[in-house]
Amino acid sequence: MKELDRECKRLADIQAELFELSVKKLEMSSVFVRRYMNSKIVKELDDYSFLDDSKTVEDIFTELDNQYGKTTYGSIKYNHNLMYWAGYLYRCFSYIYELSSKQAYKLLPLKEVISCYEPYHTLDVSQAIERMLEAKKISFDSEDNIKRGVEILKKIRKQNAIDNCINKDDIKLLSNDKYTFFVLGKVMYGNCKIIYTDHKKFIICYVDDIHPIWIWTKDNINKNIKDKIYELLISEDLLNGKHNFNIKYELYEYLNKKALEDDISLSILINMFAYDCKSPIKPMKCDGYIHKCDISDLDELSNIIYEFHESIGIDKKNKEDYKVDAKKYIEEGYTYLWKDKNDNVVASCKYGPNGNLASINLVYTKEQFRRKQYAANLVYEVTKIALDNGYTPMLYTDADYKASNACYEKIGYELKGKLCTIKVGYAKFSK
Repeated sequence: MKELDRECKRLADIQAELFELSVKKLEMSSVFVRRYMNSKIVKELDDYSFLDDSKTVEDIFTELDNQYGKTTYGSIKYNHNLMYWAGYLYRCFSYIYELSSKQAYKLLPLKEVISCYEPYHTLDVSQAIERMLEAKKISFDSEDNIKRGVEILKKIRKQNAIDNCINKDDIKLLSNDKYTFFVLGKVMYGNCKIIYTDHKKFIICYVDDIHPIWIWTKDNINKNIKDKIYELLISEDLLNGKHNFNIKYELYEYLNKKALEDDISLSILINMFAYDCKSPIKPMKCDGYIHKCDISDLDELSNIIYEFHESIGIDKKNKEDYKVDAKKYIEEGYTYLWKDKNDNVVASCKYGPNGNLASINLVYTKEQFRRKQYAANLVYEVTKIALDNGYTPMLYTDADYKASNACYEKIGYELKGKLCTIKVGYAKFSK
């Protein structure tokens, strides 16, 4: 343990002022503190380099916005006195016990610090910290304890090693959920922003800002693994309201309860079914014929992709980006249209191979041509093409859209798995 010196007290005053000012500038105390204690700028207070610059408290808010982006989620808001004391205490805790701010925050979460304000705020800050640690049965009294703690941490890290690269073990893991996590198996080898995997029980894949973040988990994982996933999402600030997630229901139920403790609410945006088809059944006949897209269909396909994403309300882009996508789909050679007897383009469908599976997607019928069996006939034909090329066709559906699911089942698709897309909001709490 170290004794507080003049420089530490200067930094503690700065951090206390920062926390106090956050009450005036922001609407969410808990979100602010979590971001700050895991930020890049806080490291400059940890190593004292902040004192060598001419930065101000206002600059810290700017740095946080630059790192995480501005946000309005979260609603737990504490008063000025509580926040000033918490800011001062955290800085002293980090210094006295030679911890990073991130470590200090993990050992003493904000809610616990705030709950100790009334009984401890009149004590010397060192005594207040000691009593909090005693209540949690955390000891830093001897070098032996510290050494034992380091050894334990090494063992834990070895047992729960987290990698940022995919390997053959991850492919084997996904083989048990090859239908529900087909897309993850396809995208995790691309240019992803974030990959986390322990090669045993979970994979987290953040591709870009448009598409949902995929989280695969082994069935019946324990609480420690679920906590680890939550910690990774928090540390990367992925629960900031800007991302959706595709996950299993088991993980959703746990994360939802855990997130509420941090003033974050999760809710299901889409319930999804995963189907495959090995023996397609011919649907009721309709007029028209299947047409493989070529470059002359570029504008038509661009408009269809735009209408498709507008109708489902997710993965939206601008029209120019959709034109780029359309050109790519045409070049790949897996995209088809259905034309009616008057040669009007009425529906679309494509498939995307990955391994021995092929994902059927972009299933869309123009509004004025619906309920005429066009989509059913097109999906049937594309399914046969995929099968003839050696792939097992599969697709995702909105589980709550019963009419669409019934249509797929009638042409031979069978249910193989379930997952959900969740969105992030904030809980309605205040203090």
